[in-house]
Amino acid sequence: MIIKNADVGPVVGASEISVPGGDDLYDYIKPEDSVIGREDKTMEALRWTYEHLDVPVQRCFSYCSIFPRGHHFYSDELINLWVAEGFIDSYGGKYELEAVGQLYLDKLVSCSFLQKENLRGSFTVPDLVHFLAVEVAGSECLSIQNGWEGDLPQNVHHLFIEIDGGNISEEILELTELRTLIINHTGQNWQNLSYEIFENVFMNLPRLRVLILEVEWFQSEMKIFDVPLSINLLRHLRYFGFRVSVTGSSLWVLNLPATFARLSHLLVLDVTGFDKLSFPLNEDMSDLTELRHVIINSEDPHFPYIGRHESLRTFKHFTVKMEAGYELHQLKRLNKLRGELNIYGLENVPGNEDALQPELHNKVNLTRVKLSWGNPQEDQGLQSQVLEALRPPAWLQTLQIVRYKGLAYPNWMMTNCPEAPKCLQDLKLEECRQLGEEIPEHNRLFKYLRILHVANCIWEFFPANMERLESLQKLKIEDCLNLQSLPTRLPLSLRILHISNCDRWNQWPDSVEDDLRSLLELEIEDCHDIESLPAQLPGSLEKLKIQTRTKKWKTINEDLYPSEDGEGSVL
Repeated sequence: MIIKNADVGPVVGASEISVPGGDDLYDYIKPEDSVIGREDKTMEALRWTYEHLDVPVQRCFSYCSIFPRGHHFYSDELINLWVAEGFIDSYGGKYELEAVGQLYLDKLVSCSFLQKENLRGSFTVPDLVHFLAVEVAGSECLSIQNGWEGDLPQNVHHLFIEIDGGNISEEILELTELRTLIINHTGQNWQNLSYEIFENVFMNLPRLRVLILEVEWFQSEMKIFDVPLSINLLRHLRYFGFRVSVTGSSLWVLNLPATFARLSHLLVLDVTGFDKLSFPLNEDMSDLTELRHVIINSEDPHFPYIGRHESLRTFKHFTVKMEAGYELHQLKRLNKLRGELNIYGLENVPGNEDALQPELHNKVNLTRVKLSWGNPQEDQGLQSQVLEALRPPAWLQTLQIVRYKGLAYPNWMMTNCPEAPKCLQDLKLEECRQLGEEIPEHNRLFKYLRILHVANCIWEFFPANMERLESLQKLKIEDCLNLQSLPTRLPLSLRILHISNCDRWNQWPDSVEDDLRSLLELEIEDCHDIESLPAQLPGSLEKLKIQTRTKKWKTINEDLYPSEDGEGSVL
């Protein structure tokens, strides 16, 4: 259980801890106690919980004090910081560092030392818990915000500072034992200042393991930033972050110098907000053998020869190009990739055996994959070969295919292939060819599918036997202008049905009332030829939304009627 008190903020979960004497925490923190008394007893319980954490978890927790109160961070970000600092024990290399870090984070969540924000998916440290983190960290961690007037401890190792339009102070540059420096820079004219900040840091703080600069920018022209050559002086650097928050349509390019390749201990390159990386001509970055995470938003980050970085765990976007260093086979040896991988530019794959061996199925830790063609090549047979070669791993959860026009869908999708993904839950087909004549019986890929999203396809009909999707809970159909009817039968498991911009759809299947008996949500938007709802709506329905610009709509439900401006009512 989670105990909350308006006066003292969130408190730890009683089911996760004990208190001196074996009392229940509810009894230990009595409602009749004064606010100060409750606060004291809460802090005592928090300290007791902290003392019974494993030492590596304690260290990871105290590190959280570097962030200001109320700071939001995401799990991957925090775990990557812990890894870069050397806080994670891999137990002799037996376990992945990030996996152990996730266990540490889960432990801190379970005892309410970290709280998850449901809307953002981020985490925060509750106020009282933050007080504890500051207390146990002592002078090792420090957060300096605008207006701070305290003394700067000379033995501080981990420092977070906010700068409003200025440079960092000489006092900070004298902290030669500093291991972590995270700078949040606000204000104008950041570009020149950022270069000066980097240059000063590179020249004066050689022991840094983590360096992150966060800036904001509000202009729309192209921006190019050159990282100073002196970055190679940070020989111990493991996490380099340069994050820009952009408002407008700027194109951001980060020029990395040749000396960047000398950062042989680098684990994380975090350039969130940049659109493109730029390396010196013919410069080889393969010396970055320890690189585990490249974090960049762009679909085409311009990182050539990525296949040489076999330690990579995170590299979300890869674009195939008809130039050296961007071939599909660059992915072949990146078998440690995890989470999400989006592959673009598949129209640029040539028809040869070497190009068709990305060995996606060996990347067993991938859970989300997107396969996208740009302007599809005329050779539909080659497209079929490419998609057949891109069989994803067995534990894939989400698959998106975009602009596939091949002759047929691959065997790993449309047959009972024993090597097909066996727990796929979410499938999206966008601007793709028709999905075969029928759903195969006992098909492994579709067995546990919960969400099917079909968008911008020229389909006239759905495959037969859609009722075989026995786990399907959500069906979303949008912008399918040729679609004339829904599947003859729909899965009885269906809970949500959304249909929009399907102009030729004009009738419900005869079995719809039986098939939709468990439906919870029905949305129909701008489908001009459909004129009515089913004769009998299911009693389970919780949400009904009809939006149309035609006045042809008719329904036996007298509560639903076209408004005067032609917009359908929303119930």
